[in-house]
Amino acid sequence: MIDFIVEPIKDFYTRENFQKLLEVFGQNPFLSGSFRVFNSSPKRTDTSHKINHGLSFTPTDVFITYISNDATVVPVFSDITRELLSFNVSKACSFRCVAGRFR
Repeated sequence: MIDFIVEPIKDFYTRENFQKLLEVFGQNPFLSGSFRVFNSSPKRTDTSHKINHGLSFTPTDVFITYISNDATVVPVFSDITRELLSFNVSKACSFRCVAGRFR
């Protein structure tokens, strides 16, 4: 989540606007969570395609947003770790996903 330090802001209206932004961010699940976008292009069928995610936690939410070449890409949640995302990929393709965790 975005963290604004609003207490030191002297101007009342500016401080109030930042406080309202924090409230809006806190109510939006995508803005209050921690997510990253990943792109990958496996060259063949792969039942254990791995992507280093670089997040400081084990992602619990993975959304596939794009797949080329009429392939099938499925996250393997049981194999996702603090370091790696895991996917079953039906054939060579490019795909994009968003991974992270809702708060």
